[in-house]
Amino acid sequence: MGLQHFSTADIPAEDAVASVQDTFESIINMFIDTVDDSPLTVHMSVRVLPNAAAASSTFSPLKGTRTPSRIAADGNDDFTLIILNSGRMHFSQAGRHEVVLRPGEAYLWDNDRPGTGTSDRLSSAVNVVVPRNVLSSAVSDLDPLLENGLPATAGLKLLAGYAQTLSRDVGVLSAAEEAIAAAHLYDLTALALGAARDIGAAAGRGLRAARLRAIKDDIIANLADESLSLEVIARRHGISPRYVRALFETEETSFTEFVLNARLARAYRMLTDHRLARHAISTIAFDAGFNDLTYFGRTFRRRYGMTPSDVRAQAIGGRGGA
Repeated sequence: MGLQHFSTADIPAEDAVASVQDTFESIINMFIDTVDDSPLTVHMSVRVLPNAAAASSTFSPLKGTRTPSRIAADGNDDFTLIILNSGRMHFSQAGRHEVVLRPGEAYLWDNDRPGTGTSDRLSSAVNVVVPRNVLSSAVSDLDPLLENGLPATAGLKLLAGYAQTLSRDVGVLSAAEEAIAAAHLYDLTALALGAARDIGAAAGRGLRAARLRAIKDDIIANLADESLSLEVIARRHGISPRYVRALFETEETSFTEFVLNARLARAYRMLTDHRLARHAISTIAFDAGFNDLTYFGRTFRRRYGMTPSDVRAQAIGGRGGA
């Protein structure tokens, strides 16, 4: 379980192909090879959850092949939903039409069938792995989905955003949090495949989790924006302020509390960063989104039990002493 990262940037160029092959062998038992003379580059982050996984990756032209012998060896019959963010990919699996995937579209890869997936240019994608029995029970008829690629939809975009956040931006998760994240992936995958009528409230749970994650990401990306407010966020995400409040209430917090804690956390990180030691504390407060220094100092001390000056002195002094 946990988060894993792999990048050919960390490997000598002459070892890149072998290292990529070893990595893909261990994760999905697929043979990877180059398709042209350009250097092979792969940057990948994978979140492994109980009976699920989410991955985001960027890769140069390459070809992945899963053979009958590999299928027989590992017995893996999971489904992998591949959502293309950029570039182009070609898929061919036994008993299915050949598919050319373009940005926003998706392909439901069946690990129980031999086949190939090829990118003919620099591409990026999000992958979501879901067990066959989970998806089969959530979606009444998978056969039509296994004939062609899937067109871009709002459901796919929402799933891709949630999976990408899991695989890149979320730190250590507890066992309980991993189980919840896996359940959200199941729900959102089924929802993206058109199973809302089949999974009812479960889909709603995953949809709410993805919306809340998207709202949190939006807030954190815009903490220094003076216009940041409940109404602005609600309008940007096409939902009502009341619904935004309800989303935060599911985690026993509020929009205002989340924004304040995020701003305080950003200020704390900046104050303890030795590279910013010459930045005035007032500048750091404004950069974190505070426009009232008295309020900043009071809430910071209440949150961390120390003044901003004390935190900075301790961090820089501790580093110097070390």
